Amino acid sequence: MIGRKTARGKAVTFVAVLVVASLTAFGTSDAFSSNQAARTAAAANVKEAKKLSTLYMAGCTVNSNGGKCVTGPLTVPALPKKPPTGKKLAVISCALLVCDTITSGAISGGHALGWKVTRFASQLSPEAYLTTWTQVMQSNPDAIIYVSIFPDSAIKADLIQAHSKKIQVINMSPNSGPPLLSLISGVTDPVAEYFNTGQVAADAVLADAGAPVASAAVDDPSLDPQGNFRRGFASEMGRLCPTCQVIHEPINFSNPPTVTDGQLVNFVQSNPQVKYLWFSLSDATQGLAAALAAAGLSKQVKIITASPDLQTLSNVGDGAEWATVENNLAEGGWQGVDIAARGFMHLPVANKAGVLGFHRILTKNTVVPGNLPLAPGVPSAYLKAWHVK
Repeated sequence: MIGRKTARGKAVTFVAVLVVASLTAFGTSDAFSSNQAARTAAAANVKEAKKLSTLYMAGCTVNSNGGKCVTGPLTVPALPKKPPTGKKLAVISCALLVCDTITSGAISGGHALGWKVTRFASQLSPEAYLTTWTQVMQSNPDAIIYVSIFPDSAIKADLIQAHSKKIQVINMSPNSGPPLLSLISGVTDPVAEYFNTGQVAADAVLADAGAPVASAAVDDPSLDPQGNFRRGFASEMGRLCPTCQVIHEPINFSNPPTVTDGQLVNFVQSNPQVKYLWFSLSDATQGLAAALAAAGLSKQVKIITASPDLQTLSNVGDGAEWATVENNLAEGGWQGVDIAARGFMHLPVANKAGVLGFHRILTKNTVVPGNLPLAPGVPSAYLKAWHVK
């Protein structure tokens, strides 16, 4: 059963629940057969989740459905020569730690090519976002790589101006609305990337539980990109475990962390059936493990996040959090620089709308605290393609 939480805190069913009749003294052989079939199906689905989880523990690319998985280091088509140096790159980040993860590759990649990189950070409001874009356009960049925390339609005038000036513009997370592909050079981390991350997390949860289990998807609904993480998680749970309950627990990133921690402690206390908390952004879990421990709830739930930052890696390493899903977000910045470089050289960009990236489930046994994880071949594949030693 997959549910969402209303303003009054009640779970509302939006996917049909598979109801299996229990065998009673007055039961029938049909009821017994139905019950047995349900148990057999559940066991098979857990087996599939374990197979998928094992694949993603090792790390691979492509979606989780069907167990198809592409491994091996990344390859990047070589440029005919080294891209031009001295370009001015504007990188638009946001006030969340995950935005630093997303843009880190763009900053490193730009520096590797000898470009002048300027980072702009927008606060989490439409007004602040528009102001940041005004500042970026006033800086006269040659390229812009941005985290789209609000739809491209909100900055259409800026995109039209950038397009007229032949500025290379790359959208790093077009999940708040459809990207205006006619006005930009390309996309990294498309909607399917976030959705796929949620699928991988669901595979990990069901494999770890070993049986139908209740979980909660925690995010800030005002930041719509997070919804794709949640929808992917709910979709995969619904596919593999129709009787599994997924509750949407909304939070507000504008609240102080202690307020959010208190809200989630109360949620866990009020929902003892929930055994896993799935966070689309690791920003929300910085102090949660300590808050749960103080309330005596550490053993009641496990925390799993996406797009890990350095603190998350540390939390997983010391066991405060159960797992995190590495995805394409850290690599996306390198992809963005590659798209800009090809644009400067008048070369076509394959898959302008973006492609699925690398995913890996990290636990205490596999995490390496201290450095953001990257897909095999990153950044070496890009540097090689750019003729940078």
